[in-house]
Amino acid sequence: MPTEGPTLEAIDTFEGARCIKEGIHIRELVRPAYVRGLGRIGSGSASAFHNDALMCPGLPKAWDPHPAPGLSMMRAVAWEVEALSGDRARVMIHYRNAALRVIRGGSVLKTFQTNKDRQGNRLLVSHNGAAGTEYCPEVTVTDPLGVYVCSKIEPSPRYYGPDPTKHVNDYINRVNSQVWRLGNPGTWLCENVTFDDSGMTEVAYEYTWEFRYDKNGWKPEVDWVDPETGNSPTGLQLGTGYILVDHYDSADFGPLSLEPIWR
Repeated sequence: MPTEGPTLEAIDTFEGARCIKEGIHIRELVRPAYVRGLGRIGSGSASAFHNDALMCPGLPKAWDPHPAPGLSMMRAVAWEVEALSGDRARVMIHYRNAALRVIRGGSVLKTFQTNKDRQGNRLLVSHNGAAGTEYCPEVTVTDPLGVYVCSKIEPSPRYYGPDPTKHVNDYINRVNSQVWRLGNPGTWLCENVTFDDSGMTEVAYEYTWEFRYDKNGWKPEVDWVDPETGNSPTGLQLGTGYILVDHYDSADFGPLSLEPIWR
């Protein structure tokens, strides 16, 4: 008796399955599924054969989790259809790891000028301690900035994920509005975000996030300078003698779920 429509014959977890790793990180899992009850390619178009195979009941749909215990972060993102003999086809199901991946961390040196010591006290220089000769000079120093780079796969808007362009614009060039990665508000700057749907077209995007950390925050300081001497005098007060420039907008980085959970 002929089969009414395509039927899922089996999904093989072992034979023909592949595991793609980057170091110890599982990047992708591939599982073959077998479908029968398809029309022969010779009697119809290859695209119809392909579509009928993918519409087979029982095959995982876009962004479905891997069914094996402990693999729920592996998400179905792509399918390859190969015609077999008769009315059968093999469908290779590609699952990508949607868990947070820490790419690198570390620090870079920032060179800048300051008129304060390590405790935040303003430098004071005078000529033999004579009254009226004190001034606050600037010196060139270096300071390490923390670096944190990570990536994460999110579903496309078609599958209820964020719009990638809006997602980037909501965070790029902004500082954290809440405590994040042990840093006080205003100390982490989202420096760069990229997104790519290679191998996951119309299903998901892989976002790569780059952050910089400055323990002093990201508000540049501007001091008043005496136009006659070219120096900043002592005793300057915040708001009158010097200001902190509130240059960056802020955003709550918490909902991004980009903080690793160490077990």
